[in-house]
Amino acid sequence: MKVLLVYNAHAAHKRAKKILPDVEACFNDKNIKFDLQLTDYPEHAVDIVGKADFSQYDGVIAAGGDGTLFEVINGYYKNPDTGKIPLGVLPIGTGNAFARDFELDVSRWENAIEIIRLGKPRYVDVGKYHTHGQDYYFLNILGLGFVADVGKTTHKLKIFGN
Repeated sequence: MKVLLVYNAHAAHKRAKKILPDVEACFNDKNIKFDLQLTDYPEHAVDIVGKADFSQYDGVIAAGGDGTLFEVINGYYKNPDTGKIPLGVLPIGTGNAFARDFELDVSRWENAIEIIRLGKPRYVDVGKYHTHGQDYYFLNILGLGFVADVGKTTHKLKIFGN
């Protein structure tokens, strides 16, 4: 098995960067080959996944939080490759709402790698919305109006912690 590992080292107030060697070791221990792509700027995951050659991989893994997953999903659907492959999540972010909705123990990211190794995908509905002339995709949450404003403000305040 070989996956495209899209890794947000800035996730969880940069704690994700500290555990990267452990994550790599865990993938190696599980005999999962991976191409590591670190995100460097907002929406970088959209670019990485949007340009990926899916024929080279058995899956795409979003390593980070809900924001990273959102970007990976949007890159996935912008990718013109018609041979869609499974998506996985490695919940190493702050909120990890999607992973929690699937009752993953977000305190033990190693469990997510074992689920990836087992290769038993679950189907999930994907939502699509159109705004400002562009399509976006989402999985478990779509916030509009006040909720979106709170999310935007909260993101700016993350520098102060949770």
